[in-house]
Amino acid sequence: MIVLLLLALAPRDEMTDLIARLRATPEAQQYTLGIQLGPLAKLSHLPLLAKEADAGPDNLRPFFIKAIGRVGGEEAKTVLRGLCMRNDFNSRAEAATQLTRLQDPAGRTVLLELLPKATTDADKAVVVGRLYSAPSDSGDAVPVLIRFLEKETVDALRRTALRALSSYKDPAALAVVRKIAADPKDTARFEAMAELIKRGDDPALEDAVKALESQKLDLSSLYSILNGIEAGNKRSVLPRLRDLLEKSEDRNLRMGLMRTLGTMKDDKALPLLTKLSQDQDATIAKIANESIVRLSGRAQSDAFRKADDSDPLRKLDGAEALIQADAPEGWAAVRAALEGGSTTVKLRAVSILSGVRRKEAVEILVTLLDDPTESVRSFARTSMISTLTALYPYLKFDYQAPADKLKLWWEKNRR
Repeated sequence: MIVLLLLALAPRDEMTDLIARLRATPEAQQYTLGIQLGPLAKLSHLPLLAKEADAGPDNLRPFFIKAIGRVGGEEAKTVLRGLCMRNDFNSRAEAATQLTRLQDPAGRTVLLELLPKATTDADKAVVVGRLYSAPSDSGDAVPVLIRFLEKETVDALRRTALRALSSYKDPAALAVVRKIAADPKDTARFEAMAELIKRGDDPALEDAVKALESQKLDLSSLYSILNGIEAGNKRSVLPRLRDLLEKSEDRNLRMGLMRTLGTMKDDKALPLLTKLSQDQDATIAKIANESIVRLSGRAQSDAFRKADDSDPLRKLDGAEALIQADAPEGWAAVRAALEGGSTTVKLRAVSILSGVRRKEAVEILVTLLDDPTESVRSFARTSMISTLTALYPYLKFDYQAPADKLKLWWEKNRR
């Protein structure tokens, strides 16, 4: 009754109008409006957001729950605790996630209760992907994740659970990760090795480099190991990685090694990368050039000048160089070039973003899914699917999904 009274007395404001527009908007355009709820959310909006989180359709509910989380404070926590107990599975998981973000232990408790109840791979992925360690965690997720790993057979889900388990500084968690890394029949073993490498485990590092040198790894395992080496800053293996790059004919391995050598700023790799920048394979040459920029930072000043150019295509040239050099100004330059840009500019921007496996790229590609030009929409959709596959190999989505479904998937799973 109190909530209804507050709603009746509440004056119409920007939030009220936004919700009305969101409800009246076709599903394909709801994402753009839905993400605006959070920045607008205030304590005075809490009753309205709580009502919408219960009354709204399943596809809109996560937007309202996230907005409640943005309000914060004890009042918001009380509302979120209630939402953890009702509505659809994904909404309950989202409410629990927001509680966890607000450092309320009830959130983690609900997630742990939901995992055994998950019946579909999608529901399992939603919960497991949110069970990573946080500073306030007591490790109560460890036995739940261990039981999940013992029973689960879907490779992508096991890899996600393994990464979540590895985030806990718990002896029991470490023991399971070591066991998986040592099992030659376990498809998640290289993921386990990567997690151990991040913890400074030298035996796991040696096994992982030998696996790279065998040149028999699938793409997911290959990048897991290289990411582990980068995250652990294991410079002792750089000579072996350079040697492997020089000898290997495996295209995927060569691309991964070049990126790793550039990211780790291995100066001794510069001659080899320079040679590969002239390779007949255009993709190999492109990645070699990008790695040189990332390694040495050369030509960044020229890139900044281009990124400020009034010509959108020159601006995109500068943006691409800055993105490859991990300069955040590159993303802003892409967005600036797209403002009022021609179809040619948009297609060039998508081409740049399609080669960058970053969340920032997806955020821009999403905005192009509704472009008036069909070729831009199609290219953006194809590029977004390719990037999502690389960023979230452990989550499933419909590769034939239309643009509106892709937007909703991104909103639910981006983190």
